[in-house]
Amino acid sequence: MIVELFYNTVESAIIVAFIYGFFDIQNKYSKKVAVGISFSLIFAFSNLMTIISLSWIETLSLLILLLIGILEYFYQGKTWEHILISITVAILLALTDVCMLTLMSRVLGVEYNELVVKDNLSRFLAVMITKITYFLVV
Repeated sequence: MIVELFYNTVESAIIVAFIYGFFDIQNKYSKKVAVGISFSLIFAFSNLMTIISLSWIETLSLLILLLIGILEYFYQGKTWEHILISITVAILLALTDVCMLTLMSRVLGVEYNELVVKDNLSRFLAVMITKITYFLVV
């Protein structure tokens, strides 16, 4: 569980940095408040999705809705821009996870499901490489 918290922390920080790179904070909020609350909400969502087993489609749909809400509330920009960036973040996250975990399962010679479910060294390496790749992509 501690390792999952670490994964979710890294992923949340990457998402917030990506969002912050595109949009300015609304004038009525300070940078620390907006970024802090954005990070907290995304981190809480990531941890909740770790506990609740939902399909990829449900998880990505909820992530998109959460990101649109965060962007609309805290960040400047048009609604269509917020929707576009939210969908982009979710798709990049999903593509990076699927591609890297598939590649790592082939390289390490383990089942894909083992990298997703079990807590072992193979999963740790695969997820770390996935997060590093996601950081480089965004």
